[in-house]
Amino acid sequence: MHTVATLPHIVAMRLLAELDAAEIAAGSSDLMAPGVGGSIPGLEAPTVTVWVDQEADVERARRLLERIQSEAGDHTEYFKGDAAAEE
Repeated sequence: MHTVATLPHIVAMRLLAELDAAEIAAGSSDLMAPGVGGSIPGLEAPTVTVWVDQEADVERARRLLERIQSEAGDHTEYFKGDAAAEE
């Protein structure tokens, strides 16, 4: 597993759908975790980590995320500071 980004739940769900459509093997072990839907009091911004099976797909997955963000007008840098993103 190679981390793409840690995202808000709704963004992670959209990215996973796009990755599936692009036939990139991906997943998240966090989607069904307690608190993802905000059910834990005090947890204001639950997040989900999205990963891909193949390291070679990380950059392609991040480009898909950037396209999704661009379409939504979201300028958050979800993988800023990630050593893998800076290589």
